[in-house]
Amino acid sequence: MVSPPVLRKGDKVAILAPARAVTFAEIHPAIRLMNKYELEVVLGSYVFSQNHQFAGTDDQRRRDFQQMLDDRNIKAILCAR
Repeated sequence: MVSPPVLRKGDKVAILAPARAVTFAEIHPAIRLMNKYELEVVLGSYVFSQNHQFAGTDDQRRRDFQQMLDDRNIKAILCAR
């Protein structure tokens, strides 16, 4: 089994909303928890966008996810839902 490296203090962790729209209040507990472990939280550009019940258009959500995958400094990607 292949395991990813353990997260360390100062690592960047991305939070994206690849499905339903979310509010800051909904993801704030996750941000606080990541900060408690001294991880740097990076929010997707469209994490708070809204297109009907979704967090932005299909293209916006795809771009957010791809941007975080391409960023070698991002050590983990968390989905807001």
